[in-house]
Amino acid sequence: PSPLLPRIFESWRCWKEIVKNGTVTYVLAFTANTDYQGAKRTVEYKGKHERGESHGVYVISELAPNVCSVLRVQHANLNSLLPVPILTKFVKKQTQWANEIQKLHRRNGKEVDKEVREVLVERMKQGVGL
Repeated sequence: PSPLLPRIFESWRCWKEIVKNGTVTYVLAFTANTDYQGAKRTVEYKGKHERGESHGVYVISELAPNVCSVLRVQHANLNSLLPVPILTKFVKKQTQWANEIQKLHRRNGKEVDKEVREVLVERMKQGVGL
């Protein structure tokens, strides 16, 4: 496989909303189309390309109004024989988007702490079912 050709990542994605003790969490999972047995739609790409595969899960949990945590676990197979230092640089660049989104939506830390504290106090008053 050529390391310089564009990559196509066809995937099957699903999501679920989970509400527990008043907290909302969204779980988004994805895997390569080869793992999915249902109906598939293929992507047409003109020109030479390689197929890559990616599997992962994102968990987005509401901590307070306007405050959430995001957990991102992802594995990608680029179908390439690139040396490790080049792959490391590529992965670092590809994952910078999360930091850019965080900077774009960054809020005052004291304000966020206050909102999270208020939610925790309210939950303590109500009690949490186990």
